Amino acid sequence: MDDKFQLSPQTVLNAFNELSYRILRERDDRFLDYLREQDLTINQYMILHLLRNNGFSSSANLANKLKLTPSSITYIIDALEKRSLVVRIENTEDRRSHHVTLTDQGEQLIFLPERKMDGANEIMDMSQEDLMLVFIAIDILNKKLK
Repeated sequence: MDDKFQLSPQTVLNAFNELSYRILRERDDRFLDYLREQDLTINQYMILHLLRNNGFSSSANLANKLKLTPSSITYIIDALEKRSLVVRIENTEDRRSHHVTLTDQGEQLIFLPERKMDGANEIMDMSQEDLMLVFIAIDILNKKLK
């Protein structure tokens, strides 16, 4: 290695922090753009996401997980149901409550942002040499963090 050029650990850490910030910022921007395109609020998206992961849920459970009031959850679910993204299903164990689940349309809507935000486009355009360098750098960092 050339003795004239030395990298300090702090310089590398600063570059890594900047890259991490840029990646997260880009992902956040893509996510917010997606919400605007789909006319979804963050709370609506979070409900769809929870339902995709859990299969179905009661309104009370959703309110608890999102730290929202039951009336707020009802309002949000009403809006999602009106758009045919969720349906309410009668709870056979307690007729006073309902379960909420995704429709096929809601399932498709929640799947798309993950594909849009995966950063694959930037990586696909890299040369084989650059891919190898990035892979080696990530591998070294992963080993050091273990």
